[in-house]
Amino acid sequence: MIEASNLSSNFSSTVLGVLYPPKCGLCGLLGPEPICSVCLGQMEPGARIVSDHELSFVATVFAYSGRAEQAVKRLKYDRVTSLAHPMARLLAEYAEREELSDPDGFIPVPMHWTRWCQRGFNQSQLLCEFLPQRKMLPSHATRVRPTYPQAQLPPERRETNLVGAFAAISQVQGLAITLIDDVYTTGHTAREIAKVLLAAGASKVGVLAFAGGH
Repeated sequence: MIEASNLSSNFSSTVLGVLYPPKCGLCGLLGPEPICSVCLGQMEPGARIVSDHELSFVATVFAYSGRAEQAVKRLKYDRVTSLAHPMARLLAEYAEREELSDPDGFIPVPMHWTRWCQRGFNQSQLLCEFLPQRKMLPSHATRVRPTYPQAQLPPERRETNLVGAFAAISQVQGLAITLIDDVYTTGHTAREIAKVLLAAGASKVGVLAFAGGH
C-alpha cells in the first residue's frame, strides 16, 4: 500500500509538473527558480544610511524599482508566495554580509489582524525565514488599530494615519531591535514603530527592508 501511495504521489507530481511547469515569478521564464538569474541580475543594489530620526540605521537590500519593486508588489498584492522564500534568503544573506544579523532581536513590521485576514499572511514575517529564529520577537510589537494603506494616501496624511497604531511590550527594555519590512520608502511606518519601542525601553531600533527608496 505504501509503494502504491508513493507511486501515485510521484505520478501526480509529474502530471502537475507537465501541466504547471515551474517558472520565474517575475518574468515567467520556465525554470526551477522562483526568481531567475536574469531578473535577479536586474535588481539594483539598495543603500544604507546611519540614522533616520528615531531609527539608528536604515538598510535596504535593493532599490525599490524594476524587478525588486515587482517582487514586492507581486508578493504583497498578487499573493505570489513562492517569491517569499528567495526574497527572504536574499535579505538574510545581505544581513550577514553587512553585519546586521546579530541584534538583540528582530521584529517583522506587524500587521493588524483584519489585514491579515484579507491577505492571509504578513509578508514582513515571511521575509524573516532565514534570520536567526532564536532572536525573532514578533509579539513584542503589535498593530493595535487598522490603518489605511500608506501607499494609497497623499504625503500629508501618511504620518497622521499611523499615530497610535502600534504598541510595544516592556520586554524590549534595553534591547537593540531590527525591524524587518518588505519596503522602506517614506519611513513613516518604521519610525512610528521605533517610537513605541524606544518608549518601552529599547536601546535602539533600526530597519532592514528588502527594497527601498523615496
